[in-house]
Parts: sequence; structure tokens; C-alpha cells
Amino acid sequence: MQGALKNPLADPYMLGIASAAGFGAAIAIVFGTGIFAGKYLIVGNAFFSH
Repeated sequence: MQGALKNPLADPYMLGIASAAGFGAAIAIVFGTGIFAGKYLIVGNAFFSH
């Protein structure tokens, strides 16, 4: 993030990446559906939702 934005104080929250990953994980927890099934359901959904 810091290199792409050329800002030494940049973090994933500036572009909403962390929020989107949290939303994807919440969808996987609440509805039990996502990109992957099994033990990688929450992680896969969080990764591919942003």
C-alpha cells in the first residue's frame, strides 16, 4: 500500500480493502456460502471479496 500510494502512512483501510475482506468473512459466517467450501470458506470468501 505504501509503495502504490507513495504515502508512508498508507494502510489497507485507506482504500477499503480491510472493510471488504471483513464483509466477505461476515457473509461466509452468516450465510455459510462462498467461493470455497470446507475449512477455507471464511478465508477464501474474505480474500476474494475485495
